[in-house]
Amino acid sequence: MLYVLKMSPSTVSFVLMTALCLLTACSRAKESGSTSAHASPPNIILITVDTLRADRLGCYGYSAARTPNIDRLATEGVRVERAIAPTPLTLPSHTSILTGLEPPAHGVRDNGTYRVPEAAETLAERLKGEGYQTQAFVSAEVLHSRYNLDQGFDGYDDELWSEGAVSDFLYRERTGQHTMDRALEWLTTRSSRSAGDAPFFVWLHLFDPHVPYDPPEADAKLSPMPYDAEIASVDRQIGRLLAALEQENVLDETILAFTSDHGESLGEHQEDTHAIFIYESTVRVPLIFRYPRKLPVGRIYAGEARSVDIMPTLLALADERPSATQGRDLSQALAGASLAQSVAQYSESFHPKFAFGMAPLQGVRVDGWTYIRAPRPELYNRAEDPGELRNLLEVGTSDSAKAQASKLDSLVTKIVEDSRRFDLVAEAQPLDPETLKMLQALGYMGDSDTQEDLGGMDPKDGVQIFEKVEKAIVLSQSGDWASAVPLLTSVLKQLPGHVHARNVLAMCEMRMGNLQAAEEQFLKSLAHKPEQGQVLLELGRLDFAQGQY
Repeated sequence: MLYVLKMSPSTVSFVLMTALCLLTACSRAKESGSTSAHASPPNIILITVDTLRADRLGCYGYSAARTPNIDRLATEGVRVERAIAPTPLTLPSHTSILTGLEPPAHGVRDNGTYRVPEAAETLAERLKGEGYQTQAFVSAEVLHSRYNLDQGFDGYDDELWSEGAVSDFLYRERTGQHTMDRALEWLTTRSSRSAGDAPFFVWLHLFDPHVPYDPPEADAKLSPMPYDAEIASVDRQIGRLLAALEQENVLDETILAFTSDHGESLGEHQEDTHAIFIYESTVRVPLIFRYPRKLPVGRIYAGEARSVDIMPTLLALADERPSATQGRDLSQALAGASLAQSVAQYSESFHPKFAFGMAPLQGVRVDGWTYIRAPRPELYNRAEDPGELRNLLEVGTSDSAKAQASKLDSLVTKIVEDSRRFDLVAEAQPLDPETLKMLQALGYMGDSDTQEDLGGMDPKDGVQIFEKVEKAIVLSQSGDWASAVPLLTSVLKQLPGHVHARNVLAMCEMRMGNLQAAEEQFLKSLAHKPEQGQVLLELGRLDFAQGQY
């Protein structure tokens, strides 16, 4: 039997209004519990600080650090305790960050001599396709647009030539302050436009901690080491960025990711800077995400992370569809879910091979172990040996160490083989005079025909050769030509065919006024490698200076 409830008009109105209020309340409660499907897309800022060790920041436990603004990012976001870079070289590592691919997949294995493949999909390309404005600001010539990492950016600010001419053995770069000035100008100009603007993706690269260390005087007075002073200077620029985002009321609507391309040895393992080895000092990097819409504050993520995980994680935080990468989306794990499954963290350095004819290095880190494939392979148990100083594969190797090394070596092979599915081949970058000068100044030789001289030597046995050339370049940068000469002479006694060392020696002789000695060194260099336009140019200058014209 159907019963009909009779209500007065006023009662009907009350019931309808109550139901409407309940529906509205439920809808708002649902939206407040998660990001609304109709919420505006977040802005994204990726900050990469060149040559920055994780353990040189306050938030990573360094008591002498002066990094309050970077520490603030960690306090207001999620700090990854163990992030590993794929290589201690700027261009290959940034290529991995911006493509989510390991170096064997994207094919960029060294600075200066490769171009990023056109077929590689960058984070900028991906976000531009989703309607983002994309802008990059880089601080050093090693990331110039000619290396093709500008793919997908509406603007790629690498205008380093406005800095004026550079001296011998120096390369084009600009200070973090100058780069941040450009970035803040762009952000300010953008914010003055209509509110209907698309979200933006900005990549901001700061180069200050790279050699030569030349911090502002105020920072140099307060920090115990020039390297730390350079980091403090960078931190101040991060503070300017945070203040600008707060002023525009977009800080909490912006995903901030902070990391580095690689670290710095600072004398560990007999390496002063970077490029040769793949120990913790050069491949462990900071990694911080700040995004209060989805991430907690002050959390430390103890799981493994890699530079290739940055791209998929940023896409997930922005609610964008994933791309084909070798990285993992860590967004849920960072937000507080269980740790992501353990993964092998791959690193390599092919610079010893390309610059000196030494053996390349490839390795993995997993479950507290470090393995490095080399002529004399290395195995470290970081729980007992965090500095990676006691190679368990030296004399008296146990069967268990051999078995562990074999297991990890197979992981290296697996990662390299997995990279083949992307079928990308990086293009060779012609060594024009500007590129050659930059490589020489950085210590990334690129023009050396020394592979027969070193015959695949283990870099552990050849690092002193690299260090002598590196120190000679640093001395030359400061104008101390006389002190550089004996270092270069020592290298050439062992490696007479080392073209780069001979060219540096020739330039030192020329700057000291020893024109005939300089000419002799340049001619010996040409005898080893005739196709050197820059050397021919220098010989012409010497002839003119000596009246031979």
